[in-house]
Amino acid sequence: MRIPNSASCFGNEKMVNFTTKNEYIKYYGRLEGEIVKVSETTIDNLFYAREIINNTQSLLKFGAGNQYCDIINTKGESFLRANYAMAKGGGSIISHAKMCIQTQAANCSGHADVSYCLIDKDEVSLPVGRATSDVDDHAFVVIGDPRDSSHETVVVDAWPSLATPFMLKNADKNIINDNPTIKEWLHHGPQSFINESVTTIPLKEIERFFERLGVPPVGMKLCNYLMRDEKVNSFAYDKLTTVKKPKVNYLSESTHKRIAGDEVNYILYKSKMSGYKKSLKLRGDYGI
Repeated sequence: MRIPNSASCFGNEKMVNFTTKNEYIKYYGRLEGEIVKVSETTIDNLFYAREIINNTQSLLKFGAGNQYCDIINTKGESFLRANYAMAKGGGSIISHAKMCIQTQAANCSGHADVSYCLIDKDEVSLPVGRATSDVDDHAFVVIGDPRDSSHETVVVDAWPSLATPFMLKNADKNIINDNPTIKEWLHHGPQSFINESVTTIPLKEIERFFERLGVPPVGMKLCNYLMRDEKVNSFAYDKLTTVKKPKVNYLSESTHKRIAGDEVNYILYKSKMSGYKKSLKLRGDYGI
């Protein structure tokens, strides 16, 4: 499975600023826009972070195993695949990332591990860390050292449904704190297995693994099972983004470069919002 190492996977596809769309505004209100001027290094890191996010999502096409919209969109397949990856992935970042690519789904830790393994240290001038939040059970990647005030730290978080790059100081502090714990600093990369042929694990094999645990196969029966499971619901989210104010335009202080903080692929946006709305209805039926 070979992925592009430069241009975004979504480079030639229609993009949308999701904060301006009526269906987003219906649930989150009309947001006030903001312009933030940043250094050339920061703007380049934001562009690179978006590339890594897009490539991670391309590899993990079933999405997140603990995001309601993906659970509904895949009739529970994202849940089975992501949890199979956690069960079989081993203890290291590399082994978990490889298993997530084989299952094509992951929770936040798997999205973070895949993103971390995709990053080429030679493409950035700042430290790269695989991070965990101290305010919630959440994993992500940072470009920059949060302890160093001489530069801005950029967050690479491909797990939210409408994932976009942002600066650490703009994060939703309910899920990402200003000084997260760094599990590991990157000393090389990207990992060689990313560009190797990786065999996708068949769904039947994954379903057989869960069948002995009493978990139904993919379908609405599985979705209903998951909606009734209190443990699943305590770890499932409907996080569209992990940034506090997504309607922001980052502008370089020294060039004409700019990047919109709410820009995502249009097809991805429609799919995620469709799943989001369906999950709200289904959860409402179960009183969740």
